[in-house]
Amino acid sequence: MLGTSYLSLWQTMLLVTTFFALGGMITVHPFNSPFQLSFAPVIFSSLLMYFRRLSVEYTAFFGSIVMVILRVVTDVSTSNMELMEILLERAPTFFFYIIYSIGFNLTRVREQRDNVLMTVMLLTICDGFSNAAELAMRGELFSRPADVTFGILAGVAIARAVMAVFICYGLREAQAVALAEEQVAHYNELTLLIAQLKAELFYLRKSSRDIEQVMVDSYGLYQEMQNCQCREQERHLLVADQALAIARNIHEVKKDYQRVVAGIEKVLEPSEGDRKSLLSGIFQLIEQNARRVLAQRGADVSLQFECRQDFWTDQHYVIVSILNNLLINAIEACGDKGAIQVSESIEKDTVIFEVQDSGCGIAEADRELIFQPGYSTKFDRRTGAMSTGLGLSHVQNLTKLLGGQVVVTSGETGGTHFYISIPTVRLIA
Repeated sequence: MLGTSYLSLWQTMLLVTTFFALGGMITVHPFNSPFQLSFAPVIFSSLLMYFRRLSVEYTAFFGSIVMVILRVVTDVSTSNMELMEILLERAPTFFFYIIYSIGFNLTRVREQRDNVLMTVMLLTICDGFSNAAELAMRGELFSRPADVTFGILAGVAIARAVMAVFICYGLREAQAVALAEEQVAHYNELTLLIAQLKAELFYLRKSSRDIEQVMVDSYGLYQEMQNCQCREQERHLLVADQALAIARNIHEVKKDYQRVVAGIEKVLEPSEGDRKSLLSGIFQLIEQNARRVLAQRGADVSLQFECRQDFWTDQHYVIVSILNNLLINAIEACGDKGAIQVSESIEKDTVIFEVQDSGCGIAEADRELIFQPGYSTKFDRRTGAMSTGLGLSHVQNLTKLLGGQVVVTSGETGGTHFYISIPTVRLIA
């Protein structure tokens, strides 16, 4: 899957900046003057629309500096102009991208990227205005007929905007295809895993029957010892035989459970291609599951997921289990209507997960008890069956397993906020 990670964010920016700067070397001179039109704005806008976590300002600043340096080096090696004269000639290029980046932010192009026509229009405005500003800096804006100048600028702006949108949508489509293929692979693995687990259920059921038989034999031994009126030696032989039978059954149960544990461990052992996952991909899978649950309940609950700093992790199953349990609790707390926010951030050497809901909240007296196994205040309104009370206990145990901690706060009028902190060294692969 395409994306940026916590360890490679700056490398990704460097890669984007490099492509951006190299695109600036593909140029044409429409007015037979130092003013140039290049492919760089197409790369700049398309990649920034795709990599939405990259800084527009930093990318424009560093990319334009690298581009100017490349152009200056090229001019020094191919022309007889003085260095200062070359710098003055190339400087407006830097300001073009600074103005372009300001327009890109002010028009909020990233927020409109799902609207093709609006995106093309906004990019066209940014491009045309920035080119006009550069021409004005060079004193060339009104040095030729206005219809020629503005006609060329408008045509180029529209063409570059269309190309940028096309490239961005191409990247997004490639990401969607990669994600779909990954989900199909996960589904196939899950199907095989379920089939193997069902085979292990045979031994669990057999062990349950053996345990029941041990209980029957144990009680029978107790009754024999109470009622036996035979001689002492016969009584000892009878008790010994029954005790041996009980021990044999217990040993059989032990063997079955050892076999089941070994079988499940083998089934759940990750493959080479399943050892790491991107957190953004994990969030997408959790969100899809949560939306399915909401659709089944017919609840009007808004979901918002925010993965602020993406990274690769080999603890994907643990993260899914923790967040899924918290999400299910949040959905139940919201009932028919509400809002849930799930976010991730990194502070120094700690990964922070937050799950907030606008639901009924948790009473202050219950907050110290909610992590105890079996404790629950929830029940099914249709059947009256109580919840198992294991979800939050499971969350706390898994978090502690990774060296982290769980903190919960809840307002007097409702709303709950779970704050989970885990050391980065235990999550980031």
